[in-house]
Amino acid sequence: MSLQEIGLKHGTDKATYHMYMDVYEKHIDRENTKRFLEIGVQRGFSIKAWLEWFPEGTIIEGWDVENIPEIEFYI
Repeated sequence: MSLQEIGLKHGTDKATYHMYMDVYEKHIDRENTKRFLEIGVQRGFSIKAWLEWFPEGTIIEGWDVENIPEIEFYI
């Protein structure tokens, strides 16, 4: 499944309004990325997409300027 499709599945605005997921998929070396930081996670939908797209064991962290509650992730 493409990153765009995974993003749509999880409802991230990076796959709809902003349309970033296709660009990210072209430029991120998915298999060799060991740690990934996303700045600006809003409600965490894109974090769920990254967790599904990257191989198991990739450390994914999200930061935001707003105080947000801890996000539960079930894929």
